[in-house]
Amino acid sequence: MCGLIGFSGAKSPNLFKLSFIMADNDSRGGHSSGVMVGKKIIKTVGESTNLLPKMEKFAAQTNHVAIAHTRYATHGKQTAENSHPYKYSNITGAHNGVLSNYEEVCEKYKLKKPDVDSKAIFLLLSKTKDFSKLGKFDGTMAVLFTDNKDNLYVYRRNNPLFMARTDEGVYFSSLRASLDEISDDVTEVPIDVLQTWNKGKLINTVAIKEDIIPAKKVVNTDWSSYGKKSYNVYGGWNNYYGWEDDNPKLDTYSEKTNSLSQDVEVPEYTSEPGSKGEILDMADVIDDLVWEERHVLSSEQTNLLNKAADILRYDVTSFFNDMLEANTDEELPF
Repeated sequence: MCGLIGFSGAKSPNLFKLSFIMADNDSRGGHSSGVMVGKKIIKTVGESTNLLPKMEKFAAQTNHVAIAHTRYATHGKQTAENSHPYKYSNITGAHNGVLSNYEEVCEKYKLKKPDVDSKAIFLLLSKTKDFSKLGKFDGTMAVLFTDNKDNLYVYRRNNPLFMARTDEGVYFSSLRASLDEISDDVTEVPIDVLQTWNKGKLINTVAIKEDIIPAKKVVNTDWSSYGKKSYNVYGGWNNYYGWEDDNPKLDTYSEKTNSLSQDVEVPEYTSEPGSKGEILDMADVIDDLVWEERHVLSSEQTNLLNKAADILRYDVTSFFNDMLEANTDEELPF
């Protein structure tokens, strides 16, 4: 699991909003981060907040496209160089997911096998100039890329990706929460369709038909099983990234490091009935169940349950607060 972030607009992206969305997606990454605004790319080891001191260089000119990524490494070393976005010829892009047949795709099209599976996508697109070749890959996919002509290409097969319309343009994110904070117009990107955005306007859509090249071996596409990093019930990562000695920020995670392995107790939900805390507990319960049953739930079931948790966290709690501020005697509907 990684965090995928993008922007297309008539104006430049608001760097504060872009950084905010990236920081929200750090919960999906943690190993390394990268961002491209216009044609400039900066990368770092660790969370996206490490990029903030360097992002001022993006403010000097108008840039209509941005692509960012918070990486959780499954293939390839945890280095800044291996962080997305990747640039090959005129194609620059980032990918969220795990590919199960990238070696076979590279063999078919005579590409040198990369150390990171995601790189194969942009190697292939830059060589063939045929974006329908996205259908050749198997595994989990959400992709953002540009041809450096102010076009942002957006494709989602089975990984989450949302979009938010704002005054300056359209932002994209693997997580919805941060988009809800900056826009009242947030929707989910459709599946199996390649969208072309230019300066904030949707100018083309093409259905991507799967013509998958069969894998010769079974590849694990469960991101959570790679490395020594695991997801916990609080929505954060545990405190082992494989580079612990080099990362002083890890101490900030230590208070929330409870794994969902069978020998660890799941936290109790003890908020007072009828309180805002109980509503948030409901959302946490859904998160916990989704995680525990992740191997049997379909992507559609997972998406619907995640939406239900978001409704509890944001819509219902917002209504709860509005009722309290109004000092109404009306009985709350929960």
